[in-house]
Amino acid sequence: MQKMPTGKNLKLDTGKISIDRILSHYRFDREEAILLRKVRPQIEQRIEGILDGFYQFIFNFEHARRFIDTEERLSTHRQLLCSWLLSLFDGRYDNAYFNYINRISEIHVHIGLPTHYVNAAFSYLRESFNNVLIEEDLLELIHVVNRVIDINLDLLSLSYYEEEQKQFIDEVSLINRVIDTTGVKPYVQPIVNAQNGKVEKYECLMRFVDTKANKVYSAQPFLQIAKEIHLYHELEHMMIEKCFKNFSNSSYHFCLNLGYEDISDEQFRRYIYQQISGFPEPERITFEILEGDFIEDFGIIKEFITKIRQYGSKIAIDDFGAGYSNMKNILELRPDYIKIDGSIIRSIPRSPDSLTILKSIIRLAHDLQIQTIAEHVHDRAVLDILKNLEIDYYQGFYFSKPFPIEDLDEERPPTYTMNTVGP
Repeated sequence: MQKMPTGKNLKLDTGKISIDRILSHYRFDREEAILLRKVRPQIEQRIEGILDGFYQFIFNFEHARRFIDTEERLSTHRQLLCSWLLSLFDGRYDNAYFNYINRISEIHVHIGLPTHYVNAAFSYLRESFNNVLIEEDLLELIHVVNRVIDINLDLLSLSYYEEEQKQFIDEVSLINRVIDTTGVKPYVQPIVNAQNGKVEKYECLMRFVDTKANKVYSAQPFLQIAKEIHLYHELEHMMIEKCFKNFSNSSYHFCLNLGYEDISDEQFRRYIYQQISGFPEPERITFEILEGDFIEDFGIIKEFITKIRQYGSKIAIDDFGAGYSNMKNILELRPDYIKIDGSIIRSIPRSPDSLTILKSIIRLAHDLQIQTIAEHVHDRAVLDILKNLEIDYYQGFYFSKPFPIEDLDEERPPTYTMNTVGP
């Protein structure tokens, strides 16, 4: 008979996760695995009730209902879950067993189940198994059952950790490649005058060009990582310098996005003032500030706005209507533009509430003599509704997707006819 490997010499064939450390921490060995066989008959007798209770419990999580959204998926999931639960008590302690539970872990990670869902699921199962042991007067086995549950949960946690680490390393590598090669690449998206269809300004959007993969990425998903590794301001400086340089020889107005984290940095503010003061026509620059970003630290934003207005530059409140709006601050700031949040614009064909909110924002803006920009105008149905409202500007894929800043053509500026407009 072949000798069973122990926790000391057991190795996973996949090489992805070393089980040695986990097994030694929990002091789980072949003898303890065999002890679990004593529990299996009792678990088998109650498995249907355990599963019923599991789904009743887990469907309190919205994510679970989205993942298991049909009777067919529920049936498949139930069969697989049943097989896995019973395998915990079959007394196996070999490579095949630990590779099996490792695959279970990887599946959970790849389908994107959140960790709080997984932790709650294991908590329910632990309680269910312990109740069975108490009822059957098998209290001496509770510690063994808890260990095998902990081992499975630990493997799952390691899978999540490895996936997160891989993603983190990939993102850091991309940011460094961008800085070392092409730098950030500004893309621009037209903002169209609603009355005459002419492009009067462009919003500048940061993109990463990955020469290794030959792909272009929106920078937005990577900015938090850039902040954590202290490269964010380097990226922002690259973006601003390239935008100022490209628009210095143009007649177009352009918009740059800033967050409160940018504006609250005194060194960054001085950098912005320096760039504006060297620009030939600062009145062509608009700084877009997220609505939610200035609410709590209004004084810093107000000071910044006062300063840049001395140069003649303008202010837009971005994503207006996405969160709560402090009307006192809006009244005091009096931005030049309000960019109405895309979630409101996109939903107006099917949501009377969104249309009511939109009309209220337009009325407020006009009463305050603030111009409005409708973001995310993505199709003709949305545009047809907006044409009957007093919107000042349109922006969205229906007019144009963002494109590289160097493709701007001053000689042939685009004009959109409102009856035939398209991407």
